Amino acid sequence: MAGAKEPQSQETDAIGVGYQFVQQYYNVMSKDPSKLHHFYKKQSTFTHGDEGNRQVESVTGQKV
Repeated sequence: MAGAKEPQSQETDAIGVGYQFVQQYYNVMSKDPSKLHHFYKKQSTFTHGDEGNRQVESVTGQKV
C-alpha cells in the first residue's frame, strides 16, 4: 500500500512525538509555569491517584 507506514515506523514516530512533548512541557514548566495551560484544551482531562491507584481527583478543561 503506497504511503502506508509499517507498524515499527509508527511506533518510532510516536516515541519521537512523546519525547518532544515531554521536553517542551518540562521546559515551559521550569521557565514559565503560567503558560502550561497552552498544553491543554477545554476537553482535556487530568486525573491522578495515590499509591493504591485510587482515583483522587479529576479536573477537566484548562482548570488543570
